[in-house]
Amino acid sequence: EIESLKQELDREKEKSASLQKETEAAKVQAVTLEKELEELRFEKNVADEDEFENVRKIQQLRKSLDDSKAKLREEQNKSADLSKKKDSLDTNIQSLRKENDSLKASVKKLSLEKSSLLEVNKLKKENQCGENINGGDKTSAEVKRLKDSLVQ
Repeated sequence: EIESLKQELDREKEKSASLQKETEAAKVQAVTLEKELEELRFEKNVADEDEFENVRKIQQLRKSLDDSKAKLREEQNKSADLSKKKDSLDTNIQSLRKENDSLKASVKKLSLEKSSLLEVNKLKKENQCGENINGGDKTSAEVKRLKDSLVQ
């Protein structure tokens, strides 16, 4: 029975030694896994920092894009305003040209009237001074002709 107990004790020692080796291996594996976990945590922190930086850059780009859109709308509004002003100026120029043409026609008409009146006055003076040889008939006819041309 002692022998049997010795054998059982030897088996228990072997089991204990085997368990001791497994325990040591598990401890080594645990240390290795801890190191890997630390590395993964570090990598995660780096990735989180990169992600945070990327989010910040995206926000800056969005703000820049919004600013650019606002500037573009402002420029488009200015362009539309300038186009309206140009159209208004073109209309005013056309109106002024028409008015100018009308004034030129009036000046021409007034110039013709002035010439006719000067001619009438000249003929009247000739008639009054007795320079008309035919006794005023020619002057009256000439005055009538000039008046008719004025009416036209």
